[in-house]
Order: sequence, then structure tokens, then C-alpha cells
Amino acid sequence: INRRRKASQPHQETAFDRNYNDETKRTGRSNLRRRQWCMIVGLSILLLYSLKRWNNTHFIYMEELEDKPVEKTNMGGGFRADAEDALNDQTYPQHAQGQTQQGRGQSPLLEILQTAGYSVDDTSDEQLQIKLGQLPALEWIDDKYGGAKPALFGLDTCQAFQSLPHAEEHFIAVAGTFNTGTNLMAQLLWENCYMPARTHVYGMQSRGVRWQVPYGKHTPVDNETHRRLHRAPNERDIPANNVLPIVTIRDPYFWMDSMCRHPYEMEWTRDETQCPKLAPTAEDPEMFRTMKSFPVRIKYDGKTMLHASILHHYNEFYGSYINASWPRLIVRYEDLIFRPRQVTEAACHCAGGKMMGDGRHESFHYVKESAKDNSAVHGRQKTGLLEAMLQYTRAPSNHNMTSADLEYAERVLDAHLLQLFHYKTISTN
Repeated sequence: INRRRKASQPHQETAFDRNYNDETKRTGRSNLRRRQWCMIVGLSILLLYSLKRWNNTHFIYMEELEDKPVEKTNMGGGFRADAEDALNDQTYPQHAQGQTQQGRGQSPLLEILQTAGYSVDDTSDEQLQIKLGQLPALEWIDDKYGGAKPALFGLDTCQAFQSLPHAEEHFIAVAGTFNTGTNLMAQLLWENCYMPARTHVYGMQSRGVRWQVPYGKHTPVDNETHRRLHRAPNERDIPANNVLPIVTIRDPYFWMDSMCRHPYEMEWTRDETQCPKLAPTAEDPEMFRTMKSFPVRIKYDGKTMLHASILHHYNEFYGSYINASWPRLIVRYEDLIFRPRQVTEAACHCAGGKMMGDGRHESFHYVKESAKDNSAVHGRQKTGLLEAMLQYTRAPSNHNMTSADLEYAERVLDAHLLQLFHYKTISTN
């Protein structure tokens, strides 16, 4: 009752109350201003840091994409001309030194290696200098592989891919059988290419470059239903026709050398002393002598395939891509090693993409170390850019193959496929 009575009586404000209320108001206003200033300073610091990070990247500004939406010509055949221009461009990055060590002059391969991060002028590194002295002449490579231009198949399908609807959902991705440079091609595209129609919608965090095609980069495409419906592990459900496959192919003899070192999921009768073991010889056990070749079995995700030999797999895998009715571009591993910028530009433009830094030579990112990760699936031996170049001078002329193997390869390898990419068979002579 007393509490109710007290509560009903009006409160008599004292001098203490007035002073307390005034001080509380002043303190509250001061704290509010302090919090506001802290927020302004914090946001300013965050904005300056973001702008610094943005300027330091090799991405283009999004304002340029917003001010210049993708032109209709770019979605048609415009980029085919860009791809062909990239092939015709034979220039290389220039450096201030002008001359490299040991009087080698402006060797294009040394220029590539120096731009990639090798200290080609460091004479104190004797091992490096010995390797540099063993590099093949680019003219020798050109003579071996059909001229100074990269060999690409499928440029005539670029326009068909770019003309497909919903350009913002287009991707460029990599395919190819084992040991043909698929990881190298993927990393070159990832470091240097983006799809402008996609980044205009989703931002530069989604550039439209994928590590592999949705159905699996090593998976054959002889079955159209499998290509359209199958999805490799960790691949989301992207329509296969929304992806332009950049397919890597390699000189079959050097490819077989790599398959002997690391066969991945391919199994066939072979040993360390004789590989690739294409055809039986008189020295083989009697059970093998009646065979025409040594068959191979390959385990893919979702299926297992048998081939009459390792070279039959090579013919059938790339024959399916050659005869495909949908857009694709096939590039040589050798061009990824000796002319990486021209091939990357051509592939990027074919898909309707653009190069980072407007395609300037000095902005191109080379891949110095092996593009393969350290997982066991890729084996112990991993090859960097310099070692990859040296493989083409160190390999024996017959690739350690027997006369029976050489004759078998000359007979079985698809002549049309070899002609398209300027590869040659090795005779027993």
C-alpha cells in the first residue's frame, strides 16, 4: 500500500536530478559522435585497402564492363579473327638486357624462360647454365612440327559456340587424355583469360574458366549421351554444350614416353626394360607371341574401356573430338611449351573471352613450375617449363622402342590425325 501511495505521488525533481540528467544527455551525445567517427574512419580504411587490393590485381575494372557491355559482334564471329591474329603474332616479350649471357642473343626460348621467372643471366648457377645450353633451337622445333605457327584444329567452330544463347553462362574448360598438358593448359587459361559476358553478370570471382569439362577431362566423347549426362566428381550440373572444350594433344612418341613413366588409370603388359610394349617379339613368353598387340584397359569414372593397344586409345580418343559435331578446339602440347602466349590467346578468343591486361606481352603469366599438384595420382616426376623444353632434345631418336614397336606404330597411328598436327612416324631406319 505504501509503495502504491508513493508511486502515485508526483516525483519532485531535485537539483541533483537535473544535473544528473544533463550530464547523461551530454555523455550520450559525446558517445554517439565518437561511435560515428569510429565508423567513418573504419569504413575509410576498409575502402582504401579494398581499392589498393583491386589495383594490384591483374583484373580489369568492373566499371569498364558496365560502361561497355558485350557487343553483338563479339558474340558472333568477331573472336575468330582475334584467334587467328594471335596465331600470326610471332613476337616475344622483350627485356632491357638486349643480350643474354654466353652470347646466345635474343633467343625466344630464353626470353620465355626469363619472363617465367628463371634467372637466365645468373652465371653462378652452373646447373641452370648447363641446361640452358642444351635447349633446342626454335628453328629446329619449327622444322620438326610444321612451321612457326601453332597448329590448332577447330577454329571454324568458334563462331558457333559464341552464337549460343545466354553468353553469361558460357565456360571455357580443358580436356585431353593423360599426360598431354591438360593441367598446364588449364592454368594458363586461369591466369590469363576471362569471359566478359559472365564477369559482367557475376563479377571477376566467376571468370568462366574451368579446370576440366563437366563430363571429365580424360573421359572419351565417343558416346554423346555419356557426354551430355555424365558428370565428373565435384563437377556441378553445367550443360555440356555451354562449355567450349580446349583439347590438348601431344606427339604420340613423347606421349608414350610419359605414359611409361606414369600410366595413371591405364593398364597393359609392360616392364621397365621395354616400354611402351606395343607388339610382341620373339623374346616374349610363348603366350604373348601369337598376339598382334598388347591390349590396354582404362578405368574411367563410371565405366571401363578396352583398346587393342595404347595407340588405338590415342587414335580413338582424338578421332572422337576431330569428328565431333559440336564446337571444340584442339591444341598441341608442344605449342603450350614453346608458344604458350599465342595458343592461350587463340583459345581464349575462340571461346569469346578476353585476355587479362588487354593481352599485353608483359602482362602474360607463364607457368614456370609443374602445373600438376602434389597428389599421388600425378606421380612423383613432375616437369617444369625448362625440363619440358629439354625433353625434346634428350629423348633417343627411337624412344627406346623395338623394331617391332616402331613398325607397329607406323602402321597403326592415324595418318590423318598426324597430318593435322604435323606429327611424323619414326621408321625402323
